[in-house]
Amino acid sequence: GRGGVEWRDGVFLVRVNDIYNSLMIEKALENWYRKQARAVYEERLFACFESFPDWFQDKYLIPEITVRKMKRRWGSCSRRGEITLNLSLIKMPTECIDYVIVHELCHLEAFNHGRTFYRLLASVLPDWKDREELIEELS
Repeated sequence: GRGGVEWRDGVFLVRVNDIYNSLMIEKALENWYRKQARAVYEERLFACFESFPDWFQDKYLIPEITVRKMKRRWGSCSRRGEITLNLSLIKMPTECIDYVIVHELCHLEAFNHGRTFYRLLASVLPDWKDREELIEELS
């Protein structure tokens, strides 16, 4: 039948044409996570952007988010203001997702980890250090 993934009662139900083909199962799960990630990241991006000061919201547009598998980073922001989030971030609690999104949004104003960056980060997420520790703990 038709392949797909369903999350029901705390269990993944994976349907593929060949249950012995681990690549098919892996790809079906990745596609499911990617679909979830796009929806959740977009929703959280809007919520996080709203928590920034008015001057920031007036100065910047809400960027598009790209979802990628990344080995070493949870997120990145290019000099052109494009934000990329790690596909695996979707497995983290919302407070971790928000931390990474806010972190990357702060790079729109300060493309480094200097005083301006941390001042903005702390004003938007006063508990950013706790969230950073949580994401390190869970990874």
